[in-house]
Amino acid sequence: MNAPGVRSLSLGEHYCEICPSGARIAGNGEVHVITPDGIIYCAPWLILHYIEDHGYVPPAEFVDGLLGDLPYSWNATSEHLCRVLLDDSLSPGWRVDAAIDLAGWQDDRVYGALLDASRDAELVDVSAMEIGVSLAVLWGRAGKVNFEIYKSALPQVQWGVYREVWSRNPDLAVDLSRPPEGFDF
Repeated sequence: MNAPGVRSLSLGEHYCEICPSGARIAGNGEVHVITPDGIIYCAPWLILHYIEDHGYVPPAEFVDGLLGDLPYSWNATSEHLCRVLLDDSLSPGWRVDAAIDLAGWQDDRVYGALLDASRDAELVDVSAMEIGVSLAVLWGRAGKVNFEIYKSALPQVQWGVYREVWSRNPDLAVDLSRPPEGFDF
């Protein structure tokens, strides 16, 4: 299962309008689910609550994306996401979302785009650990961490890699040095 992460957080919360008023189930932001053919579905974070507690059935393509096998094959979506990630004239939020979504592909072009983005200090500052998390996902699928790149990465990127590798594959993390303190958001 491709567990979606919450994105596009807002300053307030939305409460489920179906639950009794005392339940106060709240959500903030949206999830992105990518289908194997590269279509990106965006839905309110509460969609998971609506599915589990209220029996909502999303479109079959959404479910296929949620349950689909990763990594995906290179396609027009991954090409577009790489361009978004590397275009410094675009919104940093869009660029960070592209970095997160690109973790669904295992491709040298994706890896190259993430490495380029990991050297962009302003983007890394905005993304917190997300670029490092995406790199860690690719390294985890490959079964090895590039220690040279890890050691030379900005601290936020190191923390993303460190946390993600430790949570997904502790055997790969044994040789990772702990990143500098103060960047572990």
